[in-house]
Amino acid sequence: MSQFQDLELATNALKHGRGRSYDSIIAKNGGSVSSKIKLPDEYFFDEGDVSEVSTLIDVDDTFIFYCVDIISQVSEYIKRVRPEVVL
Repeated sequence: MSQFQDLELATNALKHGRGRSYDSIIAKNGGSVSSKIKLPDEYFFDEGDVSEVSTLIDVDDTFIFYCVDIISQVSEYIKRVRPEVVL
């Protein structure tokens, strides 16, 4: 459950920028999200990399695989708890 909540906070920070979700995920030291999250005083993940996209969370393969894993876990849980729901 906390992994899903951490993912929700991370995706909200990606969508909306700095705000409650960003502050919450920073307070949890990234929670279960294993991707890099910029701290409030950071401007770059890799200073000097001119190709870096300006974002609060590094959406790399690790982050995508984390998302897929959490979605799969939630899907399996729903199938167990509510088998009548078609996913």
